[in-house]
Amino acid sequence: MSLSDIRISPTSVMPVRHPTTGAHLLTADGRPMTITLAGTDSAQFRLASAQLTSLLQKKRGKGLSAGDMEDHVLRTLTACTEGWVLELEDGVDHPFSKDAAMDLYRELRWLREQADEWINDRANYLGES
Repeated sequence: MSLSDIRISPTSVMPVRHPTTGAHLLTADGRPMTITLAGTDSAQFRLASAQLTSLLQKKRGKGLSAGDMEDHVLRTLTACTEGWVLELEDGVDHPFSKDAAMDLYRELRWLREQADEWINDRANYLGES
């Protein structure tokens, strides 16, 4: 195998899991709940990283507050979210938008943590290598 044989996909589909049992969550009609996420090699993630670097340069020596860091994480996750199959109520699809993603990650910390872990695991983006 050579380095050129390794293919990294810009996006992958994360199955949404119950925060305590780890069971895959399903919609009322039995479809798996999923979120399509861009990974750390994507343009979206690189742009968010560049924005964090710019923020750090602006705050030289002062550091970032907890609020700054949380805002950065929310913006990065939102930028990397490409779509989903989710229900907040049984039988009612939750329509995707970037604003809806920001709200969902702000409200459901456990889902934010799952998405953040998924994005930062490059193995989730390896295609047929």
